[in-house]
Amino acid sequence: MILQNKILRVLQDRLTRDRLPVSIKLWDGQVATGAEPSLVTVSINSASALSLFANPSLGKFAEYYVQGKIDILGNAHDIIRALTPLLATTRPQKKLSPVWRIWRHSRKRDRAAIKAHYDVSNDFYALWLDRQRVYSCAYFKKPEDSLELAQEQKLEHICRKLNLQENERVLDIGCGWGGLIMWAAERYKTH
Repeated sequence: MILQNKILRVLQDRLTRDRLPVSIKLWDGQVATGAEPSLVTVSINSASALSLFANPSLGKFAEYYVQGKIDILGNAHDIIRALTPLLATTRPQKKLSPVWRIWRHSRKRDRAAIKAHYDVSNDFYALWLDRQRVYSCAYFKKPEDSLELAQEQKLEHICRKLNLQENERVLDIGCGWGGLIMWAAERYKTH
C-alpha cells in the first residue's frame, strides 16, 4: 500500500504539473487526475501494472492494454495526444529509485523471461499455431476460412503490401518460425 501511494503521488504530481488531461484510476478506486476535464481515463487493473510507469513507452502501454492489465477510455486521438508526453518523459524520481528498480531489466530477469517464453517445445505451439508456426495475427477473409488459409492470406497480404520484387532482401522479426521469409522466398524470389 505504501509503494502504491508513493507511485500514485508521483503520477498525480506529474499530471498536475504538466496539465495533462488524464485520469489514472487504480484497481482499488484511488484516482490521480491532471487537467480538467480529463479526456482520457486509464484504469490500472492490478498492482503489477504500475510497472508501466517505471520505464514507460507507448509500446509497453499498448502491450499492457492487449494483455488486459489496463483499460483506456477516450478517443484514439486524445489517447495518443494526452498520453505521449506522460509515457515518453516520465522517469523514476530519485527518492523512489529502489522501488522502481523492481521492474527494471536485468540479464537475470530477461534470461528467465526468455526461457519461459521460448524454451517451450514445438508440440506446445502446435496446439494453437498453424503448421508453419506463424506467430502473429491471421487474415480471415471469410468466417469459414481455416487457420492455415488465414495465415497464408496474411502472408500474401503482407508481401503484396510490401510490393516485393525478385532478389529483394527481407528481414522478418517476430513472426515465428520464419513463415514470412519462406513465403516471400518461395513466391517472390526474395532472399
